[in-house]
Order: sequence, then C-alpha cells, then structure tokens
Amino acid sequence: MSNEKPHFPHEKRDLGVYFDYAYMLQDAVRVHLPASIRAESIPTVSKEQYEKYAAYSLTNEQKSDAITVRRDFILGDFYFEKTNYPALRSFYGKIENKDQENLVLTTGSQASTTPNSPAASN
Repeated sequence: MSNEKPHFPHEKRDLGVYFDYAYMLQDAVRVHLPASIRAESIPTVSKEQYEKYAAYSLTNEQKSDAITVRRDFILGDFYFEKTNYPALRSFYGKIENKDQENLVLTTGSQASTTPNSPAASN
C-alpha cells in the first residue's frame, strides 16, 4: 500500500462506497543489517479500527542484526453508505499516512569503544 494513490482523495461523495469483496492483507518485511549499519528510525507501532468493519495494525521487531515490520489489514464489509464516507475516508487516510513512514538506516560503529573492547585498543 505504500506506493499507492490515496483511496479516497475527494472530501465529499455522492454515492456509497462499494468494494468487490471483504478481504485481509498480511505482510512482513525483514531487513538484515550488516554490523556497520544500524536503524536510526523505524515505523512506530500503530493500531487503527473503523468501527467493527475494518482494522489495521503495524508492528515492528528490532534485533541487533535485523528489523521486521509487520502489517495487517482487514476489511470485513464491502459496502458503506454515503453517510459513512467521512469516517471511512479518515480511517484510510490514517493508514495510508502510516504506510508512508520510513525505515531510516545509518552507518554506525561496529563495537562500542570501551577500554576492554578490541576497537578501543587500535
């Protein structure tokens, strides 16, 4: 979803919203990091829900050599009345913004420079 256009770019709508079917998406991205690279910023954990009809969650797991970001999206209905459009649009706007968050990597030292570490004796 990160490179997609917004689902609901228009503020107002004259008709209800119809999806082809209810569905669920689950994906995960794992980035393995060499010792010289570290994460400066990772997407923050988020949970969003639109009444009982849709839910979104983004979680992350950071280890010293890898970062895993998981995303779950559930759309449990396929038709939404015109009166529900503002709330549905707001929900999609939140998750689309969340999907745009970046994983920022930077170079860092391979080991801390404490007096007993091999890096400090060089």
